[in-house]
Amino acid sequence: MTEKMTKRERLMAAFAQKEVDRVPVGFWFHFPEGKREGQACIDAHMEYYHSNNPDFMKIMCDGYFTYPLDFPVEKPSDWRKLEPLTANHPFIREQVERAKAVVQGLDRDTCAFYNVFAPFSSIRFKAGG
Repeated sequence: MTEKMTKRERLMAAFAQKEVDRVPVGFWFHFPEGKREGQACIDAHMEYYHSNNPDFMKIMCDGYFTYPLDFPVEKPSDWRKLEPLTANHPFIREQVERAKAVVQGLDRDTCAFYNVFAPFSSIRFKAGG
């Protein structure tokens, strides 16, 4: 029988395919309207974390599914206008700020993972399908 492990020890051992005291547990979901952006989203993550005490935390990218294009996509050649966003762009900066705020609210022993939405799906949503 394995001794009681910390959350981090349990998760890292599971990732390394080593024996654990129990299976690491974490659940996630998309937050409802009104809790998908800004401080309300950070608060929703913290409420979930403190009420469920998961072994690890997946930080959701709610509110950031659609890539912010500043041009219409009407034909395939329009995609040639696509340029990478800078670290200072609100789409990037706000997600980093959210992740930092959530991580600051976690116990030091809890691993956190940020969910970057699939880039092609993000672009597809912007293109309307």
